[in-house]
This record gives sequence, structure tokens and C-alpha cells, in this order.
Amino acid sequence: MRRDLLHGLDITLWDGHEVRLMAFRDPDVPLAGNGTYPGSTIRIPRGVIFHGETQGKGPPPHTVHWHGIEPTPINDGVGHCSMELGQYVYQWQPNHIGSYFYHCHRNTPQHFEFGLFGFMIIEPPDAYDPGDGKNVGGYPRRTAANLTDFPQFPGFVGGELTSGDPHAMTVPYDVEALWVLDDID
Repeated sequence: MRRDLLHGLDITLWDGHEVRLMAFRDPDVPLAGNGTYPGSTIRIPRGVIFHGETQGKGPPPHTVHWHGIEPTPINDGVGHCSMELGQYVYQWQPNHIGSYFYHCHRNTPQHFEFGLFGFMIIEPPDAYDPGDGKNVGGYPRRTAANLTDFPQFPGFVGGELTSGDPHAMTVPYDVEALWVLDDID
């Protein structure tokens, strides 16, 4: 995965005003080549080794913090506490499925408000191959859920997270909507 921390993305708001943002650009996705707000969604199967190459465009330093993930300190991207960069390849291994986000952690309030954030989904290791070969990368998908007290959710798989079952404590879903509740002032 590659992300450029890009300066100077102009977007037109609902009222016709233009706003300049500092956004993430994904050089591997043509539609995200000029930057997007928020950054492109990153999907990672649980347990794989993730490599995230980042490059700062504009005045450094920048970091990328993988919110909710617990990598080594050098790969955590917390400004003033770990590495601050112009270019770096983050490496870590996600151990828990779920929905997370990533963001620049240098001057966090300003950089977050100016668009340096995106979604990250850690999926069960078999999310890309359900076994029948007919629905690779499609739906239904599964996400982490603690629904032991709510048996009315069909398809919920309980059990222990340490059981080795990749679907333990998950529920299927077939509609995905990622919302950003934010304002531009």
C-alpha cells in the first residue's frame, strides 16, 4: 500500500465554495491519484504483514498513526513520540478484525481537519476467498461483533477469540457504508 501526504487538494462544497485540503493520495488507484477526502479505504486480512509506504508532499514532518492498531513504537506514527518523516515504510501485523482509521499524527487537529485521514478495515483472513471461489472479495463479508447477548442477529458466530476459528465473534453483513461525520469551518 502506498499513500502520499498531499498538499493542495481543492474540493467544491455543497454551497459552491472551494476549500483547499491536505489529503492522502493513492498513487496506485487512478481515481485517487489527485487525492481524496477522506483518504482511500485500506483493507487488510487479519494476520498478514502490512507494509505502508508513505511519502510527504510539502513541508515535513508528517507521521501516519494507525488508530487502534498496536505496532512497534517506530511504526506507530505518533508525532513527538516516534518517527517523524518525509518518507517511510510502516510495517505491522493486525491481530484483531474490525473497523479502524489512519491519520497524520503531526499537528493532529489541524492535519485531521484538513483531510489527512482515511478508513482501514481489518477483515477475517478468509474474507478474500470464502471457499467456494464464487464470492472472492464480495459480500456477504464478516466483521467483529460481540453479540452474545443478542441472539436475534442471524449468522453470528460466538466462541473464543483464541479458538483458532477465524469467524469467532463475528457477524455477516452485505451492505457497507463508511461515514465521515465532520465539518469544514
